Formats: sequence, C-alpha cells, structure tokens
Amino acid sequence: EYDAAEKVLNRWRMVDSSSVEFLISGFVLGVAKNDDSLAYSFAGRLLVLETLSIEDKVMFLLGRNPILRDYTKLLTLDTSMRNPIYSLDSSLLVNLLERFCFSYPGDERAYIIAGDVLQLGGMGRLAIPFYRRALKINPDNPMVWTKIASAYIEQEIFDSARTMLESALEFFPSNYLFHWMLAYTCYRKSDYSCVVNHARSVLNLLEYSAMGDPELKTDAELLIAEACHWLGDYACSDSMFRKVLLKRPNDPVVMNNYAYFLALRGENLKYALKLIKRAVKLRKNQPAFEDTYGWVLYKMGKVKKARRWIERALKHGGSSPDIYEHYGDILFDMGEVQKAVEYWKKAIEAGGDKQRLEKKINRVEAE
Repeated sequence: EYDAAEKVLNRWRMVDSSSVEFLISGFVLGVAKNDDSLAYSFAGRLLVLETLSIEDKVMFLLGRNPILRDYTKLLTLDTSMRNPIYSLDSSLLVNLLERFCFSYPGDERAYIIAGDVLQLGGMGRLAIPFYRRALKINPDNPMVWTKIASAYIEQEIFDSARTMLESALEFFPSNYLFHWMLAYTCYRKSDYSCVVNHARSVLNLLEYSAMGDPELKTDAELLIAEACHWLGDYACSDSMFRKVLLKRPNDPVVMNNYAYFLALRGENLKYALKLIKRAVKLRKNQPAFEDTYGWVLYKMGKVKKARRWIERALKHGGSSPDIYEHYGDILFDMGEVQKAVEYWKKAIEAGGDKQRLEKKINRVEAE
C-alpha cells in the first residue's frame, strides 16, 4: 500500500510539488513508513512555505490541520494516533522547529509556538531554549516568563526556576502568580523564609485583586502553614492549618500533614489522632497516611498499634525514608535491634538524613 502511495506522490510531484496538500501527504507517508528523513523533508518544506500563514503552520504543528488528520487516518488506519509530528526523532523535531522559527526572525510567536509543541509532547527541557529566545525578543510578555518557569519546575530544575522567577518579579512585582510559583520553588529547595515571604505576598495581592482566586489563597495559606512548622514558628503553623481546615474540612491531605507535624512536635496528639483517623477513612491504603497514623500512635506511647499501622504502610508500597526510619525506631523500642538497624540503613538508601540515622546505627553497634 505504501509503494502505491509513493508512486501517486511521485506523479503528483510532477504536477504540483508546492501545494499544502502534497507536502502534508508526503509528511504523513514518511510517518506511516517510519521514515524520519522523508517525513522531515516534507514537513520542513511546509513550514518555510511563504504562501502558508503562521496560523496554518501552527495548526499543522499541533496536529489540528484537517488535511493532516484525513491523511493520517487514510495511511495509518489509526484514528486514535496522537499528533504525528511527535513520531519524529526529538533531534529532528527540534531542527524542524528551528527552521520554522528562522522563517519568522524577530517574531516571538514562532518561538513560543515551537516551545509549546515540545512542551505538549513531553519534552519540556527542549522547550526551554525556544521560550528563552522569545523572552529575549520581548521581555514584557508575562506569559513567556510563566512558560519558562513552569518548564523548569516541571523538570525539577529549581535553581533555574528561582532565578527566572526573581527576574520576572523585577518586571512584574505585583504578579501574584509569580510570587506563588516562587514560594513553591523555595519550598522544594527548603528555603522556608522565602516561602513565607512570597506566599504572604500572594495573600496580600489577592486581597486587592478583582480576580480573587480563593483556591490559590488557600493553597498559599497551606504553604505558609507547612513552612512555619519547619521554621519552628508553631503558632503561625497552627493558625494557618486551622484556617485551611475551615475552608477544606474534608481534605485528607491537609488533615494528614497537620497530624504529622503535630506528631513530630509531640503536641496536641489527641487532636492529631482525630485528624488522621478521618484522613485514612477518606483515602484508604495510602502509605503516607498510614505512616502518619502509626507515628501519632507511637508518640502517644501505643507502640504495638503503631507497628501495625507502619507495617500497613509498608504493605501498601510505602518506601519513603520516613517510613523506614519510623519502622526502625519502633522495632528498636520493641527490642528487635538488628531488624531496626536494617530499616535505618534502608532509610539512608532511600535518601533519609544520613547523619541522624548513622548516629542511631553507631549507638547500637557500639553497645
């Protein structure tokens, strides 16, 4: 079938080798045959075609061109096939997008579109250079700053995200979204003073914003609650957690997090137990919640019950350093010293606090 299609294409080439339909059919044939060179050749010619508007080229790149859809169905017999542009090798796709952008020198839209195509295809790291070039053309476009920062955050490149957002705020100091993204980025970097500073800026800016955004306001309050805990400002943490719980009384994540922080502090454990009981009912078989339940019980001196809950967390796939460490602590208290050491070592391997855990292990081995 593909040989017949190629013969038709070659005859078509003799008559009209620059029509949009011809170029799209050649691209789809290349995709159907898994011939990247053929697909790239036709797509490249299409994207530099002067008679085709940038809007129509965008429709092609996003897989929304009706001719593209029809030929894809005809040649691949796959009506559910995702955008055929992603069938290209990533390096060829980037090169293709470079050619597209080269056709529109000084036009930020081309670079934004190229970045979006890569981002939508799950290639956020490759999208960043295109977004940065769009920003260089026009630094006054907040959307581009947002796209770059979002891509860095999605790729967990938090240092670059922070630098980008701090620069964005020099241009747009009243943009509450940038403050929110920076607060989140700082949280991921454990800079809790930065979190509180920018999350409070979100609250202040939303207070005077016509948009309001009550959900984002609550998210900012939750971030402050958690950051204040790590800063040792427990009054702030309690106040914010209680505010959030008034607005989200049935949110199991909020209940779990607050219960866990109270357990870490060893304070208000009856209330912590009440919270985590509700959380595990609302979300069953969640290892992090079961670990919290176990740790609250442990802090209340109910070691045997605590063990059962931590073992449930392990049974349901819990593999965080906290779960391993908690289980090790419980085993140690129950006299199972060697097994405790085994789980403390697992906690280190999972990324737990090496210095603290090795101190526990060395203490046992020295006895």
